[in-house]
Amino acid sequence: HQVRVQFAWQRGQGSNQGGLAHDVDEQGSAPGDERSGTWVRVAEALAGPNWGSQFTPRIGTEVLVDFIENDIDRPLVVAQLYTGADVPPFPAGVDSTANHAGTISGIHTRGFDGGGYNQWQLDDTQGQLRMRLASSSANTQLNLGYLVQQSPGNAQRGAYRGSGFELRTDAWAVVRGAEGVLLTTHARAANGSGVTSTQMDASESLAALKAARELDTTLLDAATAQHALSSKASAGIEQVLPTLDGKLARAGKGNIRPFQRDRGLSRLQHDLLLGLDLDAVVHRHHHDFPVRQYLQLVGMRLQRHRPVARDRLDPALVRIQVRRFGRHRRHGVRSAHVGIALRGPVQLLPRE
Repeated sequence: HQVRVQFAWQRGQGSNQGGLAHDVDEQGSAPGDERSGTWVRVAEALAGPNWGSQFTPRIGTEVLVDFIENDIDRPLVVAQLYTGADVPPFPAGVDSTANHAGTISGIHTRGFDGGGYNQWQLDDTQGQLRMRLASSSANTQLNLGYLVQQSPGNAQRGAYRGSGFELRTDAWAVVRGAEGVLLTTHARAANGSGVTSTQMDASESLAALKAARELDTTLLDAATAQHALSSKASAGIEQVLPTLDGKLARAGKGNIRPFQRDRGLSRLQHDLLLGLDLDAVVHRHHHDFPVRQYLQLVGMRLQRHRPVARDRLDPALVRIQVRRFGRHRRHGVRSAHVGIALRGPVQLLPRE
């Protein structure tokens, strides 16, 4: 980790600005290229065997040189310096046009061709803390905290844009999690500004799923008492719960159809509601309500969004038998009562 340096007092063909011309030797001791001087080690904030920091001074950079034990034959680059020509990426203070008192700090690099940048920026403005990790490649950024408008090469703090986090890119974005990925809008306002939890905590979703299991069990018991069609939905929910609940089993253990393959895409060709209500259920597999396998309705006045105790169920039973017709998934429905509302292409048959 070494560079070649040329001191300001060296004279020659490629001497530094302000140096004196050499009257005897045109080349002198300052050729202004890789032949100048000797190799000088560069000090870093961290250094170890295959670990540490690395910021190699680039050609034309002004550096501060110290000498070990004041020995002129043992030079060491200890720092890099800004000059009147090379200014900091986030200038502030006296004679600066910045609208802050030097609260922005961080690292800003440039590509070797002079175009493009990588940036890690910290803003310590009182009550407006934020951080930005950015790259000019596809204009990709991760903004955290108090979000304001600010150009990458400008130290001006712009208008307020919101609070939280922002992840954006002009190219493709991918989120992968070997153990699982949790996206939730449960704010948990009762816990205040901080939430004591774990990364994959899905307590609210699990509570809704368990409530759905209890409701299904209640409806199934009432339907069975009336000799209606049976259901295996509860058994499917029992299989899903240990998979999603980290307290029952390791999170991410097992597969949930149709996500068992590395496709990462859910088939949502039907109406789908993902919310806090238990009356909206999806299709096909055991972790959804198996509409394509059976339908059963218990009671003529069963209220939505609210589980009903078994002893309060209307004894009237609506029994529906589902059949599939052709490639468009049309259904035939048989009912013992009138007043049934169904959505979709269905065929109603009178009771035999």
